[in-house]
Amino acid sequence: MTILKRCAAVINHRSGHRHSVQVYTDTLKQYMDRAGIVHHDIHIPNDDVAESLRRALPHAEALMICGGDGTVNSVVNLMAALKTTPTRASSSSSSFPSPLSQSALDETPLLLVPTGLHNSVATSLGVGAAMRAVSSLVVGRTVRVPLWAVHLHPPSSSTGAASSSFSSSSSPVRYMCSYVAAGTYAAMVQRQEKWKEAQEDYVSFPALLGSVVATSLYTVAEHASPHCTAALTTSSAESRSEPPSFSLGPLRLLVAAQMPQLGVGYSLTPTATYHQHRLTVTAATDDVTRLRMCHLLRREAREGYILSEDGVTTHEGVRGLRIEFPHVSEEGVGWTSSADIRRVGSKRGNLDKESEASALLVLDGECVRVPHGSSLTVTPTELTVQFIVS
Repeated sequence: MTILKRCAAVINHRSGHRHSVQVYTDTLKQYMDRAGIVHHDIHIPNDDVAESLRRALPHAEALMICGGDGTVNSVVNLMAALKTTPTRASSSSSSFPSPLSQSALDETPLLLVPTGLHNSVATSLGVGAAMRAVSSLVVGRTVRVPLWAVHLHPPSSSTGAASSSFSSSSSPVRYMCSYVAAGTYAAMVQRQEKWKEAQEDYVSFPALLGSVVATSLYTVAEHASPHCTAALTTSSAESRSEPPSFSLGPLRLLVAAQMPQLGVGYSLTPTATYHQHRLTVTAATDDVTRLRMCHLLRREAREGYILSEDGVTTHEGVRGLRIEFPHVSEEGVGWTSSADIRRVGSKRGNLDKESEASALLVLDGECVRVPHGSSLTVTPTELTVQFIVS
């Protein structure tokens, strides 16, 4: 990889424990200034990220992202939708990668600086700290990671054509780079974000309460009822016919990922690899006990070895995934008819009402709400994104 002379940098001030600015200023900005690298800084939430990227990317040789998985996912999706002048024709007839979006993603590599609460993409690529990002600038190389299209089907159509096929002619709601999760692990991620917000308001709160150990214990003790089912399509090397499909559920936990790490030394899909353009799925059914779930989240995830027993299963080579969120049977629960994925609100009252009307889902570290009765499909695309690694 040639030495960079111009780059753009996206710094998320709200990411993680809000140390992004300090990490960027103390480490990366000083190095770039000494090396004579011209950089254009884009600050979240102060700047209009979409407009700033549209202006900066045509002149940048790389894009630096200081944030976590949610920031990476947002930037990748903005680049996919960016209206820029195409530099090369697209060789695919797929409806996903248009020449405009393929140009922005294909021509601008991304350098990750992990400063978020969840850094699955950066950790899986071997970028565990800001100093590693500096070394990537000096002696880095680029790797291509495929993107997956995430489609949300409203309750009215989730039992029709959407449930009989993984493909869809409509535009994807989001592109996924790392993982999608539902159930217990999604609740853990949401609980960690709540503790982060609480620590900002009450500095006396111990940081240990927001750790993976504490959130996993609390979530396992809660032992929420299953709220989703899944249908998987896997690769078949023995036959050229349609690959086998099978269903799982009801599920207490579901993690589908193409990246092996969810965090530093923590993985629920240790055999996942983006090189094969396939997903690895770890699921826990209704038969899982609290003790089994605790062992999965606290020990097996740390050791990087998942035991397929007592209600826990792992599936490799998954090329299509559909997650269904059935209606809740309790009386008095209102349903939402909106087909849009909604971000989790920060107000407690609104959050309680949303919990009754929708199901929790985590997409690349970002908590979103999906209406009950709807379904979500995850399918491969021809789009790829370049990352700079050491």
